Amino acid sequence: LNYLSNYRPPIIMELAPYLYRENGYESEDLINLLSSFGYEFYFGKNFKKISDIYNYAKNIKKGSKTDIVLV
Repeated sequence: LNYLSNYRPPIIMELAPYLYRENGYESEDLINLLSSFGYEFYFGKNFKKISDIYNYAKNIKKGSKTDIVLV
C-alpha cells in the first residue's frame, strides 16, 4: 500500500470478480482500494476509459475475466 501511495505505478491486471468472492472479498473492495489512490480504469484492448468500473465489473460473467489498465 505504501508503494502504491508513494509511486502510483501503472497497473495491468485481470479483473476476475469470481476469484475475489472465492477469497472472501468483492470486486468493489478492490476497486475502492485502487480508486483511493487516484487510479482510473481503462480497457486493456484499446485503452479507452471505463466510465463505470463498478457496473463493468458487475457484468463480467461468472468464471470470466477481462484485462484492464490502471493509470
